[in-house]
Amino acid sequence: MVTGREKPYTVSGHFYLRQGANSQQLKRDEIRSLFQKENLIRFDRKANPDFIMEKDFDNEKFKAFVSKAGMDSSLPKEHVLQNLGLMSEDKLNNAGVLFFSRKASRFFLNSIITCVLYGSKTKSKILDKQDFSDDFISNFNNAVIFSLKTLRTEYIIEKVERKEQPEISEMVLRELIINAMTHREYFSEGRILIEIYSDRFEISNPGGLLFKRSELGKISLSRNPLLVDLVHRLRLVERIGSGIIRIRELMKDRITFDIDSDWFFVKIKRNILVKDGVKDGAKDGAKLTSNQEKIFNKIKEILEITAEDLSDVVGINKRNIEKNLSKLQELRVIKRVGSDKSGHWEIIGDN
Repeated sequence: MVTGREKPYTVSGHFYLRQGANSQQLKRDEIRSLFQKENLIRFDRKANPDFIMEKDFDNEKFKAFVSKAGMDSSLPKEHVLQNLGLMSEDKLNNAGVLFFSRKASRFFLNSIITCVLYGSKTKSKILDKQDFSDDFISNFNNAVIFSLKTLRTEYIIEKVERKEQPEISEMVLRELIINAMTHREYFSEGRILIEIYSDRFEISNPGGLLFKRSELGKISLSRNPLLVDLVHRLRLVERIGSGIIRIRELMKDRITFDIDSDWFFVKIKRNILVKDGVKDGAKDGAKLTSNQEKIFNKIKEILEITAEDLSDVVGINKRNIEKNLSKLQELRVIKRVGSDKSGHWEIIGDN
């Protein structure tokens, strides 16, 4: 058999895969698996025989999509679905089911997105866990909200104003989550998993790259182009195809991409915490300034230390010490017990 770039090879109605000097004839299941892996069978364009338009189609979700996408709402539903490429063999295809079914997980259990918040650097203690099993857009929004809600807020002082921002920007979260949802392998039974540890944020999705790893961020090639098109119409991300570049520029060495033939992993280092864990209602673990860290560390050594003594140790005047102490109390890192003269400090979370 002559070698070439196309695979598998077909001879006299049989399919073969080249393995070194030998050619292995493929069985039916092997042919299907190979075609899926090589993206020769498209999940998103495949007609869904189990979906019944009259019973399963959510017209409110469809109307919301048409409105947000800026489409003509007077056009018949069937006409719009055809123009969007969501009808295959007179049936709604899988992309349409993910977007407009009343509950996508009824048809695809693997469309569920699982989000987990852990209390430390390991999986030993789960603080919160949610499974999102609705339509594509609802799952996306809920996953972003869960991530923003559980990540810390950092406080940036610019001149006399204080700005608040999540430790991982909403743009980065939206890009990473939508990439996982649009580029994942839906033929796999695996689910998208978002895990938030005390020291890192991770997203994993089934499906490796369709191109060389060295080309990640340089080219855009999706195994689910219909889903990408629908996302683009809704402007869920700033610009299709440029997300990885922007994320790398923003996150620099905090982000890594781990890829194998079947899975895609993203890991982001979180800013160093004052302590591990999360406490309800507390803004603990927020990023501290250099002076605040010095103050905090000295208080840990001497709980009875006064503002005057801190001024001598840190090297700034008493007024600035008091401002930083107020900030640390606002962030619920420390608290004052008793009076200024006879009281002492407590480290929140050490009790």
